[in-house]
Order: sequence, then structure tokens, then C-alpha cells
Amino acid sequence: MRYYLVPLLIIAGILHARSIFGQQSERYPLNEPGQAASSVIANPLRQIQRQIQPQSQAFELPADVTTFQTLPSPPKNSLDFIPLPASPPRTVSQPLTIQPSNSVQLPNSGQLPTNAAPPANTAPQRTSPPRRTASQNNFISDDFVVRAPGADQQAFQGSFRSPVSNPTDVTNDFPGTSDPVASDFGPNFQAPIQQLQQPPASLQLPTVTPIFASPATREQDGSELLSAYHGRAQSMQPLQVHLPPETPLPNGGRTWWTQAVSNPIGIGSGPIAISLDSLIEGALRNSPNIQVAATEPHIQKSTVIEEAGQFDWRRFLESNYDDLNDPIGNELTTGNNDDRFTQQEWSTTAGLRRRNRSGGETEVSQRLGYFDNNSQFLIPGDQGNARLELNYRQPLLRGRGTAVNEALIVLADIDSQSASDDFLATLQAHLLDVTATYWELVRARSDFLQRQKVLRSAKVILANLQGRANVDALNRQILRARSAVANREAEIARALASVKNAESQLRLLVNDPALVRAAGLEFTPIDPPMTAPIPVNMIDAISTALANRPEISQAIRDIRASNVRLGVARNDILPRLDLLVGTYVAGLDGDSDFVNAWVNQFRDGRPGFNVGFEYEFPVGNRTARAREYRRQWETTRALQQFRVVVETSLTEVELSVREVETTHREMTGRYIAMMSSRKETEFLTDRWQTLPGVDDSVTLLLEDLLDSQQRLADEEAALARAQTDYAIAIVQLKQSMGTLFRIN
Repeated sequence: MRYYLVPLLIIAGILHARSIFGQQSERYPLNEPGQAASSVIANPLRQIQRQIQPQSQAFELPADVTTFQTLPSPPKNSLDFIPLPASPPRTVSQPLTIQPSNSVQLPNSGQLPTNAAPPANTAPQRTSPPRRTASQNNFISDDFVVRAPGADQQAFQGSFRSPVSNPTDVTNDFPGTSDPVASDFGPNFQAPIQQLQQPPASLQLPTVTPIFASPATREQDGSELLSAYHGRAQSMQPLQVHLPPETPLPNGGRTWWTQAVSNPIGIGSGPIAISLDSLIEGALRNSPNIQVAATEPHIQKSTVIEEAGQFDWRRFLESNYDDLNDPIGNELTTGNNDDRFTQQEWSTTAGLRRRNRSGGETEVSQRLGYFDNNSQFLIPGDQGNARLELNYRQPLLRGRGTAVNEALIVLADIDSQSASDDFLATLQAHLLDVTATYWELVRARSDFLQRQKVLRSAKVILANLQGRANVDALNRQILRARSAVANREAEIARALASVKNAESQLRLLVNDPALVRAAGLEFTPIDPPMTAPIPVNMIDAISTALANRPEISQAIRDIRASNVRLGVARNDILPRLDLLVGTYVAGLDGDSDFVNAWVNQFRDGRPGFNVGFEYEFPVGNRTARAREYRRQWETTRALQQFRVVVETSLTEVELSVREVETTHREMTGRYIAMMSSRKETEFLTDRWQTLPGVDDSVTLLLEDLLDSQQRLADEEAALARAQTDYAIAIVQLKQSMGTLFRIN
């Protein structure tokens, strides 16, 4: 009787161990027993390990796996506080403004987004209108707040925010299930985008909710890797180029077509006014390209849960029945005169198995069975038997430690965050395409209006000559004018095709239902291009890019993943030495009473136990050593690829900064050239209208006048292109710095 409580204590220990195994355990360096390939990465890797906590039927991911955190504020730079001049007032008469289906109209913007973020554990409560310093729409920059259920006191600042609630409110990754591993957005989530003053009553969610991860550039290992580049940026000296000072543009650089571009020009069944903000919002909500890119983080995120499933408890059930009927070759087999040995045996084993995070495997099982044969030595007959076992295997060398056994989870988490970086890069590239196409539409409409104007001028000259055909106009002059009219009509056709092509491209990129249904309407852009200069500091631009470029963040994560694989490969070189321990209790009864046998296993006798070791080591161990060799080279490749990505990114920033400065100077020069051509054309027009006679000088003057009109149209087209190139260069600079779409 003194052993009755021993099995109960064993079972209690098993239940207690189940809770212990699921808790956070001591972590070991990934590269035991060796060192990391890069000392810069070895220590920070401990911080990127993720512990998946077991719950009732699933696992709860850590907050930084399922949601993005409010990021620390990067160093402020001049790009965040550029005073943009106000654009000319719009005077479009009652335009039909696009409103995306069940969406809100974004406010105008023209200010580069600031790097300011709310302090830790403190969310700003904004009651004033969004900040802006100009009404230009070249940028996606006005601040507005995204709120979610359970985050009444939380607000995230930035350009366009991912609708993410407080990390403690994340309860379901897959809407419609009871799994406590939640996506960032539950089925009751509403209104992912709200303006600060008047949030919309109803707002549809995008088809695929975006997932954003904290940039690796702002974490410890990323900061260490980028420290040398930050130092190089701070030591850069501005290039001294002696250029003539820019001439301020009269009237703010406004031209006669600045306002006309926003008015209907009669190339559709009706006008529909579009703004850059509405196109950006429409693309974010409806573009299939963005939706496709947004699915990859969700796919990779599910892999984290999949890899965590290897630590789930597994139920098993085994049942077997044997019926033997063998000839007897020894009388001692049965002890009687039977000529055949018959035996019936049935057993059923059920239990639980689980692999824990330190590499150990636990198995608890209960076996119940029946046993009988025709031997007189079987006492008692018709036996019922029971056996309760507890076995445990713990690796001591290869496969030991939390870091090794959680490596697949860590790698899945890194892949998930890397997919978020890739999505952010794809998103910024797509928004750049939308912005560039919008300005291409503005340029094409400007060119169409300019070609219409020069065509009208040629037609006026032709009509004048035809009216004077019987007086002093020569047939040669009339033919020259007709040729000019024909050429300019052909240019009109090409300009019209460019307008329609830009509209079609916008419909493809945005895919807003309002735009798709407006296939026969005329798109009238209401945002004029910026003409004021923007001071850009090269050092600040490079520092901003180092902190925000998603490609750099992705390269840092690749280094982390390579180092994790290297640590696992080094552990695989070790021999396999496992500790095996087990204990059991058993019971027996007659008359096939296995129920009473189950009771007897706790009442009779004492528990048995076993202890042992299992050793295995391949001769030569070539497989593990080759794998470690490969992982070392993969880590080296990741480090070199990181250098390539950073150098490429910094070069793109330098080119973008110079492009902003160059395009503005080009725009100024084009404006001056256009004004000179206009004065020349006005002078020749006055001379041609007042100069009498039919001699060759008048014919030459007509030729000069037609050429001057064409040059004026070309200069106006060049100015319009320079204006849109300047607007696009600013957006390209934001993309090269990684701030075109920012999540704080």
C-alpha cells in the first residue's frame, strides 16, 4: 500500500511538466560550441529569437511577430521640415471629384512627412486639422490617424497607416476561427482609416490587410552594421559647383496652361476631376498589384505558426490483436497433451507525446490488454493487464538547447518580416508609378493644349492668306501655311493619344471602380505641379535612407537568417548523445478483467524504472561538415550582399538629390527660353501683319513666323515636361530615402 501514491505523483509531475515545457526557458547562443561568423551579429541574434507560448489549442505569437510597434523616431533632418510654398489657387468650376467607393478623400498635401514619433507608451491625441505647409499634392504626406478596437488611447502617425490595434488586443489570426493566434485585424474591425476631425461613418477594408514589421535598420544589430555608413555620411563634404544663381520665376512660374489643364478640353463624354490624393488612396484600396504583394507577408506569417506546431502535444492510439495457432515441438510449451499452441492477445495503448523547446521528447502512455493461451503455466488464465509508462529522451550534445530547436521558428519569423520589407518596397514602387502617371497625364494635357494653340495660329495665318489670294498673297505662301496646318494637326492626334494612354494607365494602376466606370469620361487633374525650389541636404537624405530603406532592412534580415543557419549547422557537427529515462507501473488480474488490472497497477508492487544513454556519430561526419561549410559561405555572401544593397541605395539617393536640383534649374531655364520665344513670335507676328508687299522678304518673314510659332510650342512643351519632371524627381527622392510610404 505504501506505493499507491507513487504513480499518482508521476502523473501529477507529467501535468506539471506540460506547463513547465511551454514556458520561457533559458536560451543558449545559436553558435555553440563555436563562434558566429560575424561578431557584429552573434549577440543581437539572441534578441530575435521568438518564444511561442502554448495556450488551450493554439499558440500566441509575440507582439512583434503579429503587429508592428510604434517605431523610434530617427534623427531629424531638413527633409522633414521643408517649407513648401503655396500653390496657385484652383478655380476649376464645380469639378466632378472622384470619390473611391466607400472611402474618404485624403486631404491635400505637399509636405514631406516628419520623423517625429510619439514617446514610448504615449499616444498623441490630435484635435487640430492635419499639418500642412502647402496645398501641393506631389506627396503622400498629410498626417492622419488610424485607430482600432482596444486602442482607444493609441494613435499612429504617418502617411498611410496600417490598421493595427494594441498588440495586447490581438486575439485571432484567422477570422472565423477560435484560434487565439490572431491576425492584426479581427472580424469586428471597422474603419481602418479615419481623418482627424470627421471620420467616415462606414469604410470598407482592403481585400488584403497589410502587415508591416519594424525596420531592422533601427534594431541593435542593424544599427551596428550601419554605423560605419552613418559616419561616412556625416563626413561627406558638399560638392562645390560654381553655377549662376537661379532667376526667380515671375508670377510663381505660372503659365497660361496651368489653369487650363484642370478644365475640360472636350475629349470625353464628360469631365471627372481627379487629385493625386484620391488616386493614391484608390490604389491602396483597389490595386490588384498591391493586393498581390500584400498577401506574401500573410503567407510567411502562417509559417511561423506552422513551425511552432512541432512543439504541440500529440495524441496517439495503437491497438493490436494477435491470434496464434502453432504446432508444439516441446511439451514444456503447454505442459499438457495438446498438439498445438493457441494464444490470444489484444492490447490498446493511448497516450500523449511532445517535443519541448530544449530538444527533449516526453511520452506518457497507458496500455490495457487481454492475454490467454492453452498453457497450464499461465496463472491466472484469461489475464487482463495494464501498464502506465512515462519516458523521456533529452539530447545532451546535438539538438540540445532552445536556440537550436527554435531555429525554424526564428527563420520563419525573419522570412515573415523580410516579406513585409519586400511588400513595402513594392508598395512604394507602385505608388511612384501612380504619381508619375498622374504627372504624365498633366504633361500630355498641357502638350495637347499647346498644340491646339499653335494649330489655331497656323489656321489664322492660312485664312488670312486665302482671303488675300486675289490681292497680294502668293500661292507659295498659301501652300506653306497649309503644310504647317497639316503638320500641326498630326501633332494634335499624337498629343490626344498620349492623353488617352495616360488615362488608361491610371485606370490600370489604380483600378478604382469609379475610374473603371469612367472609361468614356475625361480625366481633369486638379493638382498643378510645384515650381518652388526645395532645399535638400545630401547628408540628411543619406541618413534618412539608411534608417528607412526597406531593401537595407531586408538585407540585414538575410544576414540574421544566415547566421541562424550557421549556428544550427555547427550544432549538427556534434555527436548525438541522448539521455533516456523512464518509469512505469503495471497491474494484472484474471477473468479478462483489465479494469481491475488498471486499479491494481496503482495498488500492487512498486514502480519500475530505466536509465540509459544512446550515442551515434557518423564516421568522418562529412554531411554535417559540408553543411557547416556551405552555411559559412552563405553568411559571407549575405554580408557582401548587404554591402551591395547599401552602396546601391546611397548612390540612388545621391542621384535623386542631384536630380531634384537639376530639374528645378532646368525648369527655370526652360521658362526663360519660353518667354524669349514668345516675345520673338509676337514681334514676327506684328511685322507680318503690318509689312506690305509681295516680294520675297514677306515670304521669308512668313517662314520665320511659322518656325517661331513651332519653336514656341516646343519650348512650352519642354517647360511642361520640366515641371512634371521636377514633381516626379521629388517623389523619386522620397522613394530613394524609403519615406514615400512610412509606418511609425
